[in-house]
Amino acid sequence: MCCSLGSYINEDLYYEDWYSVWSRENFEGLLGCFIENMKLFSPYDELMRVDFSKILKEIVLMSGAATLTYKAYLMFMGKYEEEFTKSNLKGMKITLNQYFFIHFSLNFCESTTSPYYINFNVSDISKQLRLQLRSEQCTP
Repeated sequence: MCCSLGSYINEDLYYEDWYSVWSRENFEGLLGCFIENMKLFSPYDELMRVDFSKILKEIVLMSGAATLTYKAYLMFMGKYEEEFTKSNLKGMKITLNQYFFIHFSLNFCESTTSPYYINFNVSDISKQLRLQLRSEQCTP
């Protein structure tokens, strides 16, 4: 028996959605807004060719998670900032805040499941859509 994402087992031992109808409707509204915003980007057509629709919900949820974790990060840095003055990415001119988002993205990539990789083949994405980080010491 496989459990359903976004569900819990109630007192009668049945799967039940943990979210309300109101939450689902608002999430659908958020998805619609996100899609409209994505259409403003020039490589939108390229994104649609990459089976982007299958990962859209995950991206919206990760956007919300990034906001919450960034707030927690700022609170932590408010207390312990003097202990973290430099990034551990040597030779790169990035701030600690930029490093946070790079690290968040890397964690996202490491935590995706194998079916996710099958649906989203990164090698098919054009160079326009890729984020490339280059050190000053590296040659292109």
